[in-house]
Amino acid sequence: MPKTEVKYNNKITLKMSGQFLNYINIARMLPDTKKKFGVHPTQTEFLRGVIYYWIKKNAPEILIDDLEGNVPEILEHKALKKNHEKSLQQTQDFVEEHFKNRKNKSHKIQL
Repeated sequence: MPKTEVKYNNKITLKMSGQFLNYINIARMLPDTKKKFGVHPTQTEFLRGVIYYWIKKNAPEILIDDLEGNVPEILEHKALKKNHEKSLQQTQDFVEEHFKNRKNKSHKIQL
């Protein structure tokens, strides 16, 4: 996620087996994860994203308190997604322009 000036004072420690931690790391590196996040997220980004998704899907009423979007983690998550969408659009535009130019060049050669 984009680095912000926010300094987080709260910390959660998770106790888990090495096997479960391995599952998290494998899940972070899946192609679908990269599609959703735009990059392969860090463990922190991944866990925040998963928790945010769960809240949004299963208990959206919790987010009513944050209609203005002041939670830094949610802002970072949305910015990451927006940057990914922008990057995809730029790639699509480039490919479209490339094939358009390629078509025009091959058309000129045939004439």
